Amino acid sequence: MHEPLQRDYVEVSTASYQRSLESHRRWRLCLWIGLGSTVIVCSILLTLLIVGSKQPRLEFSTTEVGNTPLLSLSFPIKERSHQRGRSNFTLRPEMVYESMAEAREEFKSRKALEEQLFHQQVNRTEQTASSYHQQVTTLSPEMRNISDSAVLAETSVRLLLEKEQIPIEELQSVDASPLLKEWVHCSVTPVKKNCRPGDKFRTLDGTCNNLHAPEKGATLQPFRRILPPVYDDGYSSPRTKSVLGKDQFLLSAREVSRRFTDNAEPVAIETKLSMLFLTWGQFLDHDMTNTGSSKGENGSAITCCGQRKQHPECFPIQVDKTDPFYADKGVHCLDFVRSAPAPQCRINGREQFNQASAYIDGSMIYATTRLEADIRLRAHINGNMRGRLYQDGRWMLPISAEPKDGCNKDELIKQSRYCFKAGDVRVNEQIGLTAMHTVWMREHNRIANELADLNKHWDDTRIYEETRRIVIAQLQHISYNEFVPLLIGEKLAEHLKLRPLASDYDSSYNKEVDAGISNEFSTAAYRFGHSMLQGLVELYGAQGRNVDYMQFTRILFNPFALWDFGKLDAVVRGNAQQCPRKLDTSFSTQVTNHLFQPEKSHHGFDLFALNIQRGRDHGLAPYSQWRELCNLSPVNDWPGLEKEMRASSFVVIKQIYQDVKDIDLYVGILAENPLPDGILGPVGSCIIADQFLRSKIGDRFWYETGDPAIRFTSDQLKEIRKTTLARVLCDNGDAMDAIQLKSMEIVSESNPRKRCAGDDIPRMDLSSWEDGFFSLSV
Repeated sequence: MHEPLQRDYVEVSTASYQRSLESHRRWRLCLWIGLGSTVIVCSILLTLLIVGSKQPRLEFSTTEVGNTPLLSLSFPIKERSHQRGRSNFTLRPEMVYESMAEAREEFKSRKALEEQLFHQQVNRTEQTASSYHQQVTTLSPEMRNISDSAVLAETSVRLLLEKEQIPIEELQSVDASPLLKEWVHCSVTPVKKNCRPGDKFRTLDGTCNNLHAPEKGATLQPFRRILPPVYDDGYSSPRTKSVLGKDQFLLSAREVSRRFTDNAEPVAIETKLSMLFLTWGQFLDHDMTNTGSSKGENGSAITCCGQRKQHPECFPIQVDKTDPFYADKGVHCLDFVRSAPAPQCRINGREQFNQASAYIDGSMIYATTRLEADIRLRAHINGNMRGRLYQDGRWMLPISAEPKDGCNKDELIKQSRYCFKAGDVRVNEQIGLTAMHTVWMREHNRIANELADLNKHWDDTRIYEETRRIVIAQLQHISYNEFVPLLIGEKLAEHLKLRPLASDYDSSYNKEVDAGISNEFSTAAYRFGHSMLQGLVELYGAQGRNVDYMQFTRILFNPFALWDFGKLDAVVRGNAQQCPRKLDTSFSTQVTNHLFQPEKSHHGFDLFALNIQRGRDHGLAPYSQWRELCNLSPVNDWPGLEKEMRASSFVVIKQIYQDVKDIDLYVGILAENPLPDGILGPVGSCIIADQFLRSKIGDRFWYETGDPAIRFTSDQLKEIRKTTLARVLCDNGDAMDAIQLKSMEIVSESNPRKRCAGDDIPRMDLSSWEDGFFSLSV
């Protein structure tokens, strides 16, 4: 901002003139105060009139608030798409016939290759880093068939473009209905959802949340795109090329990761947060997102490295022969399989799909299908979730009794120590996550048993659904009261009204808002926490004494210690008392060299490289394109970028990328200077804030809703607002003694540890759920 021109002007005048001038000033001041007061009163009355009829929360003022550009950005962010022009191209029937015929032949060859690859590895029993990785990118049986249809459609488009020698834009500009009719997923008339507005409880799969668009936010839907994808061929092939030209390629994702690691500064600690912040972030992530990778015969994992003929979905990460860690271990390639494509009924760039429901609805606890929920997870007694009662009286998660599930170990099965099952298949990924799943299964059953005592006339289904409804409300309250403000900062959280209300109901629901998860959130921005992981995980005993350490790689797919009494508490206490690393481009080598490392191996995967590669696989628009979208100053050259990045990160970025427009979105988000009161920079905060706003105002069942058909009573809502993660952990540990009230923040003078016994940590009183006889049909 320019300095006022009159800054150095000095007025010289006589004493009488000054008295006269002062008199006029006082008169004008009174006049302006009177007018100002009138305007203010009228404004307040007008505001009250508007708010009294409706609380608008969709569009926010474009007037800048404070000095943060994000506060003057209109949320939710409007998605952008490629401009479609006119074309003289005509899609003739014979073109459609030939492209579909060739596509079917190519698809048959693909299936034959999958069968061949399957038989080559069917007898392999040893676990590898690759097999562990593919366990966290599983593809549901239902999606395998749907994805096959998408593959066939995508192949037909590619062959048509190659044969006719036209760019994708030409095909997008004409009537493509003759081709779309040949795609199986577009030729079948969709079954119309019979949504009932008066239903009090959510569906498991998220359908019918939005009554006007029942599939919005539901499972098995394509991710939203905020910015159009950037694929090498403009349609589906991964982004591997620089903007400088066809023969200029991006550096290997592993090389990008390695150079940041080699140039890392001493580890900095995020002294405000506890590791529970990251554990909750992952738990919440598994509620909202689940990206499946392509699979082979019978849903088998696809191996890419070392294959004479690679599967078409292979996109391996190349390792340089001079790599200081992998070279002497004979590793020249890291397995990577592309995410399965989502079917679309239009000519569009490749899109991936979300196997989870987008809403914060506890799907990682309750699952998203009736088969999983009712048959495998429900006990059908007093509304309880199924569990395994251990010999010491503790309830554990249901066991995964399949010896070859990729987690169980033969020698431990003989000791009755199994891996676990939950609503999400990634439950065993790391021991802190497994502990969190255990805690929330116990919390569900604690609430269900109390509701059963209060309402002896309720049947099992009523108790289960009422309890599920309460637990989902708890999840939402904890996420928006404790987690989100720490992530994006108090200022932005308050500006977007993401903080829960202190009282009364919320009326911000908007049916026009798509709560679906954006590809950019799932594949880049929300993976921020990976850089904050500690290489050594601390475990603590009672009274806060450190009892043990575990290397990070040893807590992955290794939940067996939880069978020991008190070990769950040690994990929780360790999470509550250990600080994470600061968010930046520096990762622990446990994460970049040893991820998913099997016991008898000396190397694993590189999570930093995997995240970069996944972004390129999904064709995420580069970092520079996000600056304008998020109301930030554009960066077109290195001097412009330098001001926006951490100094240590900028030096490496300039060595890695040929042009500022090449920078991967994930790398840019990690390298940004953080906002003053958050841990992320502006682009990362922009994408994440947009998603959490949508997840609130696009959710008809949001726990604070005032909708008479589905709302909690005011007394019930008052009790839910007492929920803290600290109390849930206290009530459902093995024998938790104490924890800080703000458990995602580290212990301090203002956040001391409190005893679990007593009411220092508030408790939810369920007596307001007691009622008279009520017959329910679900």
